[in-house]
Amino acid sequence: MTRGALDGIRVCDFSWVGAGPRATKELADHGAEVLKIESRSRLDPARKAPPFIGSDGPPDASAFFVMTNTSKKSVAIDLSNPQGVAVAKRIALNSHMVVENFGPGFMDRIGLGWDVLSAERPDLVMVSVSIVGRTGPLAGFRGYGNSAAATSGQAFLTGFPDGPPHLTNYAFGDVATPLFAAIAMIGALERQRRTGKGVYVDVSQLESMMQLLAPAAMAEAAGLPQRSIGNRETWCAPNGVFRCSGEDDWVAVTIATDADWAAFCQLANRTPENRYASVAGRLADPDGVERMLEAWTEARTPKVAADALQAIGIAAAPVQDGQEVSEDPHLQHRKIAEVIEHPVIGPIRHVAPAFKLSRTPAQVGLAPCLGADTRDVLRNVAGFLEDEITAFERAGALQ
Repeated sequence: MTRGALDGIRVCDFSWVGAGPRATKELADHGAEVLKIESRSRLDPARKAPPFIGSDGPPDASAFFVMTNTSKKSVAIDLSNPQGVAVAKRIALNSHMVVENFGPGFMDRIGLGWDVLSAERPDLVMVSVSIVGRTGPLAGFRGYGNSAAATSGQAFLTGFPDGPPHLTNYAFGDVATPLFAAIAMIGALERQRRTGKGVYVDVSQLESMMQLLAPAAMAEAAGLPQRSIGNRETWCAPNGVFRCSGEDDWVAVTIATDADWAAFCQLANRTPENRYASVAGRLADPDGVERMLEAWTEARTPKVAADALQAIGIAAAPVQDGQEVSEDPHLQHRKIAEVIEHPVIGPIRHVAPAFKLSRTPAQVGLAPCLGADTRDVLRNVAGFLEDEITAFERAGALQ
């Protein structure tokens, strides 16, 4: 098997839910040994998140958990038990990196904070992922990905003009933050390699969201209020999703330039109207140009409409559901979602990283069943003897 780009790196991963685990998933899929520290008495909420496949419920059948924790190992430890904390500490000190996204102060309270761990291993990297960061007036803030969506202004900018602020059903804070966290992790590991020194990395979901929303924030600061506009754009029209011939079938279209509009009118066999010839004219009457476009798309399937528009240089794509995405021939060619046999769920597509490394391609492995690797990790990473491991089990330190 080809060795991954991060082969030889060990990560002690205390993170749970979304933002932390998605970042460490990127490391695991590229060869790092990621040891997920978790507990049966306090399940990772991701293990309790539906849909459940092949089982009635947690801990091992959540599609959300399986997609978020590929290629990792699971070590089940009770962190409320002092012996459990001692075991976790031994694993952490035998790792290159520790990652956590617990509530503020939790790692310090149980004796696994940065000051304690770095004092015993000066070259250790520790990464904390939180909603607003570990310092500042809001440092005690608790929440989830949509908390960052609200605080960052994303919810205010999302939705339709006549509606309230909108929280998407997929928390962008949990999706955007891992991209920045993974970059920070790689940078910290490279510094560790070059200098032999550790570093503490403080990753904020709020600040990650601000990276994506910076233009809107700058406009607001300049006195140009930003408002939700649904699927429309401020710089071109028509733009959005348009009904097609099938039931609940749609195509996404962006007509960006005057040349695009003229080409569409020719395709649709319509005489161009002078009032719509310029972007300014189309922005002045978005309802009118959208009706013209939809009158054409609703007579066609999404693929037929998208293919015809793309053929004349207009950005268009069918709106696909999850099943269509999983079976998309292009994505299958790119090997983005290979089928892997999970012991509880059965055969399921596991999403691979979104970039390809020619010499060290990612190798996506199974998400672990809860506690499946506990004894192996305690034996081979932490160096405990079998009778010590058995004693920990009897004392309730392992779960």
